[in-house]
Amino acid sequence: RCTPCTAYSVAFAAFTEHSQCDGHIQSIGSNDDEYVVAVVDTGVSGGVANGAAACEAACEAATKIGAQESAGCCFLNAFNGRCKYYSGWFEASSAKTDETYSDYYFATTVDKYVAPFTFTCSGSGADLEAGRSKTCSGEATTVATLLLGDGQYSACYDACARYARLEGLTGTGCCRMNGFNGYCNYYHGGATSVSTSVRMRALDLSCSGA
Repeated sequence: RCTPCTAYSVAFAAFTEHSQCDGHIQSIGSNDDEYVVAVVDTGVSGGVANGAAACEAACEAATKIGAQESAGCCFLNAFNGRCKYYSGWFEASSAKTDETYSDYYFATTVDKYVAPFTFTCSGSGADLEAGRSKTCSGEATTVATLLLGDGQYSACYDACARYARLEGLTGTGCCRMNGFNGYCNYYHGGATSVSTSVRMRALDLSCSGA
């Protein structure tokens, strides 16, 4: 998908306090010192981690490995300055912000795009939210685990689109948000159907490009 790669760009969401890369913690546990990419300044000033810029630079450097498009989650523990990068679409889509997390924990999503970039998917988070009492047919891939609440539908749509982009899945698909457990699933080649639950929301997608 990158022959040749003429350029790339890395997009960061803002570092957010009370945040963790929960996809990684849920999947293989928190004993993961091998993912440390830098040790930066400790402490927090006015809700901003003192080492945020240095951690972001270290995570960006980690994305330079390989020529393909990629995504991941960048995590900074402002207590000890340990900056970690977890690569993968599931990691990128499962970053979570919750007031129960320490205000010294910061995380952000990282997306690497290569040129030329033309991949797009139809729809939006608002369209997914509007798909009340719908589910999807076909084989499911869990693309994110999300906290229920404001922003869940936009986060799920973004997770579905990110998965389709990074896996090169053009054509039709179906994105479903499970309002019971926070699981966001993508069904490549699937389509929406009626659900008996108002907590199920689903959206037909059409993805194209490279």
